[in-house]
Amino acid sequence: MFNRLSRRQFVKMTGGFVVGTAAAGSFTLIPEKTQAAVISSISSNYRPALAHNPSQNGPLYVAWTTSKGELDYAFSTNPNDANSWTISPRGIGGGPVHPALTFFNNQLYIAFTDSSKQLRLGYLENNGFNFDPVSNLPRVTSAHGPALSFHLGQLYIAWTGTNGQLNIISSANPSKGNWNQSPYPLSEFSKYGPALATYNNRIWLAWSGRDGQLNSRSGIDINDADLYRGKKTTYKDLSVDAPALATLNKSLYLAWKGTNSYLNYVPISGSGYTVTKYSQTSQHGPALDNYKGSLYLAWAGTDNQLIRVTQL
Repeated sequence: MFNRLSRRQFVKMTGGFVVGTAAAGSFTLIPEKTQAAVISSISSNYRPALAHNPSQNGPLYVAWTTSKGELDYAFSTNPNDANSWTISPRGIGGGPVHPALTFFNNQLYIAFTDSSKQLRLGYLENNGFNFDPVSNLPRVTSAHGPALSFHLGQLYIAWTGTNGQLNIISSANPSKGNWNQSPYPLSEFSKYGPALATYNNRIWLAWSGRDGQLNSRSGIDINDADLYRGKKTTYKDLSVDAPALATLNKSLYLAWKGTNSYLNYVPISGSGYTVTKYSQTSQHGPALDNYKGSLYLAWAGTDNQLIRVTQL
């Protein structure tokens, strides 16, 4: 069907990609690999979260905040098939922000900011998220969703404080509520939540600055006296929500929602900077993860806010 459409018609259709080099500003259309799978009949007013277990051949998980402020999740071993997704049997009390997901020590963890702006952390147990064993998480507040990742035997949580300052904390045993120290404030500020990922034996942080410009920094380690041994990179692109980070085939990818509501992603670990623009739009930022050798993108659509997942 696509070979009968003009380029303009193709861009307007859901699922097309636009690729361009930042320096040149030119764009070329390329076809999508798969049609996006709509996995829920429940709408969401926030960005979703993606995660998989890297040590097992298990499913891909997606979590989201419903329009009622509840947390739902679903999982699938064939994410491209909308009928293969199993949705959680019940909603879980959440908050008016997006959640974060990651696997740590073969356990799926979820973090979010509740309705009182308190940071919360739980893990998946018996088809539901258990929050009781992690009640010792420091009482910190945020108006945005947090980020989760793991690095060298530590679970990391990063968030934007109510004053706009980025913070990070870690634990080797989060299910017991044992945290290394008080939240470590970073000398960076944002109007949105941050993103975390592990790449090249370092923890990476990405965020949209107060001016909207995307930034990344490697080498974030709260146990190291030199937090900023890795360089900070500021990109020319603007983001109007929290970005996302994921690794695939020895590359680190950054995804975000642009000022025109289109979703974008780009590898940031190499010497080049070629942005892929996805023709789907969203009122919120995307989620990004690798699964079975491919990148997957998740977002809430602008038409009816339903959660969509697609293979890039």
